[in-house]
Amino acid sequence: MINIIRSTIKNIIRNKWLALATIMVSFIVFATASFFISMSFVAQRAVKVAETKAEVRIFFQLDTPEDAITELRTKIEDIDGVAEINYINKEEALKLYTEYIGYYDADSSLIDSTYADWFPASLEIKASSLDDLSKITNFIKNEQELNPYIEDVQFREDIVDQLKSISLTIGIGAIITISIFVSITVALIAITIAFNIRSHTSEIEIMHLVGSTDKHIKAPFILEGTLYTVLGSLLAAGLILGAWSYFLHNPASNDLSFITDLILKELSLTFLEKMSTTFLLEFFGLHLVAGLLLGMVSSYVTVFAQLNLKET
Repeated sequence: MINIIRSTIKNIIRNKWLALATIMVSFIVFATASFFISMSFVAQRAVKVAETKAEVRIFFQLDTPEDAITELRTKIEDIDGVAEINYINKEEALKLYTEYIGYYDADSSLIDSTYADWFPASLEIKASSLDDLSKITNFIKNEQELNPYIEDVQFREDIVDQLKSISLTIGIGAIITISIFVSITVALIAITIAFNIRSHTSEIEIMHLVGSTDKHIKAPFILEGTLYTVLGSLLAAGLILGAWSYFLHNPASNDLSFITDLILKELSLTFLEKMSTTFLLEFFGLHLVAGLLLGMVSSYVTVFAQLNLKET
């Protein structure tokens, strides 16, 4: 094993510039892949959260009797896929308005001159999924044409559709970009190893003639290619975590950090703020495993394609 490591180091030193270029390309590949995968993960999480908050809101005429609202609520409750229905009467609507105004305007004169009778009662219907939301929405649209007490209906279906579209675009872009960069990395590793094999042709022939095993001859080249991708993947992981940590704790980005904090809490991704030891180990571990797999497979294929010992 020691001899294999020595041979690997010797190969890297002899072609240090080519080795450095291969490591840098691997670094770019894993940094790009990690960024797109992270963005895709966040986008999919946003879609799931948006789906749980998918809702339709029905606003009634000011003079709508309570029994008419109760009758419509009973009809909607019988629809499959309705997760929750909240009834907001005039007093509760005034309270929500008061809280909203009080948050953005400290002047209470506007609040004091506002009365509950000015606000319509409403129903908030939350669906179990986006498909259920579409079914509920269609029912309410038909009901709106027949029910004279319905003043307005607000839908949030388009927001979820937009998030799904963004998530799909990011996912497709990630697959295309990662595939291109992985192909470049594999090609560069193949070129590097093939170059090293041909520059050591005489040594390989001698080792084969004196009885060296195939494993002993091929292993340094496989290890060499694996080291390139492993180093590149770990450098990418370190850069991404370093940049993210700097963004979170840099005083110049306090406003953005505040917004980011709200988004992470909304998406239940607060572990990205604390970056515990477990998270760091998992993050570096995933990059390490990906680097090992890419390096070993591409190196193995290249070595067995370029180094046919039976003919030496």
